Amino acid sequence: MQLYNQFLNLFYLGTFQFLLVLIFPISAFSQGCWTQMSSVPQGRYNAVTFSINDTGYVLTGQSFGGTWRDEFFKYDPNTDIWTQLPDFPGTSRTGAVSFSINGKGYIGTGRDDNGNTNDFWEYNPTTALWTQKASYPPGNFEAALGFSIGNKGYIFGGLSWSTSQTDFYQYDPATDTWTQKADFPVVTGRFEAVGFSIGSKGYVG
Repeated sequence: MQLYNQFLNLFYLGTFQFLLVLIFPISAFSQGCWTQMSSVPQGRYNAVTFSINDTGYVLTGQSFGGTWRDEFFKYDPNTDIWTQLPDFPGTSRTGAVSFSINGKGYIGTGRDDNGNTNDFWEYNPTTALWTQKASYPPGNFEAALGFSIGNKGYIFGGLSWSTSQTDFYQYDPATDTWTQKADFPVVTGRFEAVGFSIGSKGYVG
């Protein structure tokens, strides 16, 4: 009986040690953490962003004094350095929409000094050139939402003449064409929503 009890004590001790090794690292390292990096060189809000390979890009938006912006910056996470690029060639604007597809960035719509816009642009980081593309067909929008899935881009909702919209369009960069898709199933529409894609699906909220 004494030998049996000694065995149980060893077993429990061994199990505790095993669980301590197995579980403790998971609880210790699964929480994640935030690290503050270099600030964007110029403060702004309602800017747009996209990423191409291992580089991030920030452009347009509105300064705290209310001025529309056209400055364009790229960020290298490997060096934590921001670099200012030549200004965006479209009008200075706020509340635009953006996404990236196959190594190129796309930005369009928004609000400039003349009101809402519907122009649409492509950025090629290899040549550092902007090319104007087919305009967004529903018309002039601001505060819409954009994301990409595979080799297609999508724009949803936004404000047109101060009215929230349910429009949902797909962009094909291979043909530079827009295709209307089923409207968002909420009658009142949305603006300044958030969204992202995972795999072959997009999410909006």
